[in-house]
Amino acid sequence: MVCGVGMMSHKEDESMEIRVEGRRVEDESVTLTVRVAASELESLERGACLVVAQRNNIDLGRNETARQLLESALGVSEAASLVTQTMKNFVAPFALSSESEDYSVVGAPIFDADRRLEAEGDLVFDATWTRLGAVTLSSYEPLELAVPPVSVSEAEIDARMEEVAQTYTRVEPDESRTQVAEGDVVQISMDCLKDGERFEQLCFANRLYRAGSGQMPDGFDEALAHAPVGSMVHVDFLLPTREELDGTLSGPSVCAEVKVEAIMREVACVLNDDFISQSIPGASSVVELRELSRKELERQKAEQMRHYRNFLAAGELAKRIEGYLPDAAYDAVADQMMDSLYEQARAQHTAVDELLSAQGSSEEEYRMMVLMQARAQLRQGAALDAWARYRGLEITDADVDAFFASSAQGRGAQMREEVESGGYLYLAREGALRLKASEDLVACSTLIEDASLQMPAGSAPAVGKVA
Repeated sequence: MVCGVGMMSHKEDESMEIRVEGRRVEDESVTLTVRVAASELESLERGACLVVAQRNNIDLGRNETARQLLESALGVSEAASLVTQTMKNFVAPFALSSESEDYSVVGAPIFDADRRLEAEGDLVFDATWTRLGAVTLSSYEPLELAVPPVSVSEAEIDARMEEVAQTYTRVEPDESRTQVAEGDVVQISMDCLKDGERFEQLCFANRLYRAGSGQMPDGFDEALAHAPVGSMVHVDFLLPTREELDGTLSGPSVCAEVKVEAIMREVACVLNDDFISQSIPGASSVVELRELSRKELERQKAEQMRHYRNFLAAGELAKRIEGYLPDAAYDAVADQMMDSLYEQARAQHTAVDELLSAQGSSEEEYRMMVLMQARAQLRQGAALDAWARYRGLEITDADVDAFFASSAQGRGAQMREEVESGGYLYLAREGALRLKASEDLVACSTLIEDASLQMPAGSAPAVGKVA
């Protein structure tokens, strides 16, 4: 029994009746025989039909069933194939996540032809994934890693103080400005009439509005353009009706008189002891705020350095791989990325070659780029798997939580829920093990601080991060 929600509308406390009935594990692949209970098929098919319709821009708003509309638009055979494939794509990750063993798979699964058992009416199919495969390392001795020191300069603290000041920015009238320009923040008042009577819902005084932002009805920004401060501008516009969902307007007419009260300017606050003690929690002076800023910057840099060291160590460990990873692993990742590219093109109603041409690339060049990116990632993953086996590392549920917390700061629990709802907990377990392996590897390594080195701009990718 596998719990899950997502494409289909299962209740949170229900289990989807999926069972792995057989498994065939080889060096470069793993095949699971998956059974989906007949009681699940109606819900699965309904959800799959919606997904297929959305991907193919088919309107399901008519009286026919979703399946009938798909068959009319795509043909019976094509509709059946796409719906079944979509159902399998949804179910397969849950089946893999239900396994007690982690198979280190890459790419998307390949399915056999589906078959229904006559007696029970269940759906049974085989799903085959490409495995990354186990590698050996030429050495398991600790690494020596040259890393930059973690330090915070006075200039960085100055920049952080400026950021704090900007968060307390206020606006005030700019007496030097007399005429509205696009992008200006203006203070305006508006009186409206509908059917000759004051329309209170749209009347206001002294509100701020950014000229040219398009947040008001058609004609409003044009009327404000170049208007002098203190002037009145007249705007007529139509209100929408509830039935108008296509953006057209044919509702009641409104006559608006808009007064330009002032053009505003943004003024950053002055961070002195008085302002800080009254407005910023946790600090009562410039000295204290600078010290708080220093500690926060040090904390951020320490976290960035943690990711950087893990990434650096994984890269160095990958150099010790003996032999080669199977070509099938690279191809599986490239195929999955190409499928995503085709899906992106379909969503944008364009051809793949046109999409790539806009980026100055061809399909062959794009695939080669994907393979180059995948090479480093797959080799690092395989090396960390080898280190975990050598060190006898295992993960707990707390390690999985820590992995999500590391991958999505501040929203780890939410990310875990999203991943589990899609059935991809097996990827999180794999990522958690590799994160644990990389941190164990760093802990065993000799770190040599080198002041001539600098941490690359931006944070290093989190090791094992779920894509």
